[in-house]
Amino acid sequence: MTVRLELALRRSRRGLALRCAALAALLAGIWTLPLAPGWRLLASALWLVEIALALWPGPRGTLLWDGSRWWLRGRGWRLLGDQCRVEFVSGWLVVLCFGRGWRRRYLPIFADAVSGDGFRELLVRSRAGTLG
Repeated sequence: MTVRLELALRRSRRGLALRCAALAALLAGIWTLPLAPGWRLLASALWLVEIALALWPGPRGTLLWDGSRWWLRGRGWRLLGDQCRVEFVSGWLVVLCFGRGWRRRYLPIFADAVSGDGFRELLVRSRAGTLG
């Protein structure tokens, strides 16, 4: 079994649908709370900004495990992911956590954001504890 794992990340439709559903519930909560009109308008404007960020095509890149370190590569940039651990594993989502303390960053990887074989290999390695 090779140690190297390379996953080409793309946009996840399932992740986008989940985020938009949460934002729709948030908007319903904003409009049902007894807020002053100014606060309701401000909250709605912030909600629109969040919708724009959800629909923005995020950075696509390649997640690479070379046996000792994680790398996240994109067009013209490269980021070293130190101190990675697997936070959550299910049949449709794997959440990786990079860093410790205040510098923690989470990377959710949905099954439809990578190839089927790559996601299966990520699941097997994360459940076996051979990542990070």
